[in-house]
Amino acid sequence: MNLFQLQKKFAKADPRFGPVPFWWWSAEEVTAERIRWQMKKFRDGGLRNIGIINLAPTGPQYGSVSDLPVFASEDWWCMFEVALREAERLGMYLWFYDQIGFSGSNMPSRIVTEDPEMSGYQLRRFMHGEEMPKSSEVLYETNEYVYAAVRQGFNWLDPKATGQLIDRIHGEMERRFPYDLGKTIAGSFQDELPPLPLWTPELTDRYKERFKEDLTPLLPALYDPLPGSEQVRRRVYRLAAELAEQSFFIPLGEWHRQRGMLICCDQAGPARRADPNGAQRLYLDYFRTHRWYNTSGSDMDGEIKPHSSMAHLHGGSRVFLEAFHSSGWGGTLEETMHWLIPWFQAGSNRI
Repeated sequence: MNLFQLQKKFAKADPRFGPVPFWWWSAEEVTAERIRWQMKKFRDGGLRNIGIINLAPTGPQYGSVSDLPVFASEDWWCMFEVALREAERLGMYLWFYDQIGFSGSNMPSRIVTEDPEMSGYQLRRFMHGEEMPKSSEVLYETNEYVYAAVRQGFNWLDPKATGQLIDRIHGEMERRFPYDLGKTIAGSFQDELPPLPLWTPELTDRYKERFKEDLTPLLPALYDPLPGSEQVRRRVYRLAAELAEQSFFIPLGEWHRQRGMLICCDQAGPARRADPNGAQRLYLDYFRTHRWYNTSGSDMDGEIKPHSSMAHLHGGSRVFLEAFHSSGWGGTLEETMHWLIPWFQAGSNRI
């Protein structure tokens, strides 16, 4: 591509590369009339993309009253379709937030409530005589400690559990709007995915199959600097990351890829900064599990360069920046560009 061709592309840029402002369906009731009025304002202002997100999907949160209509209710889906058809009419693209992490809709908790077998496991160590939760399953004992798997949270390492989660959010979107995915519905956004568990019963079988030894007598090595503990920890985290990939990240990424959609993410704390140790505690192996997001990134508390590297390493198409979080409304256009340039230089090409 020569300079003249590059100038032409910038003169008439692809609207799919335009910014995606978040459109909070919160504080006051969302109605069809207000949707059409606001979307005209968006389009008149030059926007071609808009992302729908709920702040208080399960009740009052962050100083806001409960969202109305309630997220994922029949009334909510009706309003989403109003926005979708208006976007189609105006030549705009719609994005949806999956409501799994920040300001979540408690969808994983609902699944566990309906089927407790979908609950996750936390590997815990107790002193002998220390009271353990009733849901504890003892795995191994030494003279000092009891190692147990405690049922807790959602099992992100179980494809049956994660399959239900993806079906309830993304599957429902497809059942309702199958012909709009990858067209007017351009993509989805995920924010601050909950931490993943390190343990699930399948891990012991996988460990024995892969490394030809029993994992349970090696559990103390996950806690104490024993001989060979480094190798045990690397193996366990690798197997858990593989399970997380197979159960959640690959199906989620493939769902978007097959429909020609982008999936953006800004994950929690140390991960958005690509801190090796902190990101591992949250997501087992951040670069491995998140390579399936074709538009990974961070907010302005994070670092874009590692996510740009992730895209280059694994074939991602965009690098996402959740910009201007809590930055206020006082900035001029010049200040806004001044803020953005370092992020563009670091590799961001989707805001």
